[in-house]
Amino acid sequence: MKFLPRFKSCSPKEYLVITGFGIRTLKITKKAIVYPGQKCTVVDISANKYSFEIEVMSKELLTFTIPVVFILGPSLESEQLSRYCQLLLISDGRKKHNIYSTVREAIEGALRTIVAVFTLEYIIENLNDVRKLLLDDLEATWNSFGLILYSANMKTPIDKQGDDYISMFSRKKHQVERYHNKVKEIDLELQLKEHEAGTQRILADIQNAAELREIENSTLTRRKRIQLDLNTDMEKKRLENESKVNIAKSENEMKLTMVDADFYKNTKEVDAELYKVQKAAEASRIKADSQASSVKNILTIFGGNVDEYLKWKMLDENVHENIAKTNAIALQGLKPNINIWKTSSSFKSEPNSSGVTGLMDMFLQTSAQVIDRDGTLPTE
Repeated sequence: MKFLPRFKSCSPKEYLVITGFGIRTLKITKKAIVYPGQKCTVVDISANKYSFEIEVMSKELLTFTIPVVFILGPSLESEQLSRYCQLLLISDGRKKHNIYSTVREAIEGALRTIVAVFTLEYIIENLNDVRKLLLDDLEATWNSFGLILYSANMKTPIDKQGDDYISMFSRKKHQVERYHNKVKEIDLELQLKEHEAGTQRILADIQNAAELREIENSTLTRRKRIQLDLNTDMEKKRLENESKVNIAKSENEMKLTMVDADFYKNTKEVDAELYKVQKAAEASRIKADSQASSVKNILTIFGGNVDEYLKWKMLDENVHENIAKTNAIALQGLKPNINIWKTSSSFKSEPNSSGVTGLMDMFLQTSAQVIDRDGTLPTE
């Protein structure tokens, strides 16, 4: 039965590693048929926790212990997994011990090399920096072993039995921390005071700004009120002036209207008077023309004898009678004794003519002389 082929399988957290006849290095699989001359090893791929207390020496040659905890597991990438399996198969029956010792040796070597260049005080104060340097230094080692680092923790260093370097530095660090905390408290108080002072200044500035804004607003309001009053007064004055101007315009228009009416009336009156004068002149002209025509006709009748015409005219208009009446009225109050006579030297008349006839003859002669001199004809 030992030399017959066998079927092998594994759980999800395991792999089968087959070596031996027909396989150049090793074969990693989940299930396989193992032939005679071949060896099948089950490899657990779960992550493992590795805890160590590594004794190291600082730059001042002070010896102390640093506890470290690493969680490592094999990589599932084929090449990395092959390296991990080779590391496990170096020695038969000691897989876990072999990987544990390999990891411990790698961590101890790297940590001692790093710690040797720093002082104990620096290591205590900058433990995270030392841890980062250690992880950077071990990264290539884990890749060569086919491992993946899941987590790493470096605890506070521990004094060797009988030493108190760490305790002394811890007390010193604690005192320094207390001092720093006190300084921080003082700084915080100062900051609070400065903040309060700043707040007071800000509040004062805000209050001053509010007062200034209030003053500005009051000034602006007063200025607007004054401007409004001025505008109102100016508007009132403008309206009053416009009213006065309109009233003056109305009065002027009324006066102009009245003047125009008077002018029109006067013009009409003048036109009427002119028309009357023209009509009167025309009537006078017509009357004069008529009289001239009448005189001309009468003169024609008298054969152009003006003396005869004047005699006829005086008789026609009762001139002799009117003169006699006038003289009689004038002489009534005087009661003169007037006798009318004629002399041959004064009047040249007919033998049978009376004294009145002689007087009329004299008057006619005088009128004829006036007409000859002035060219004036008697009116009708």
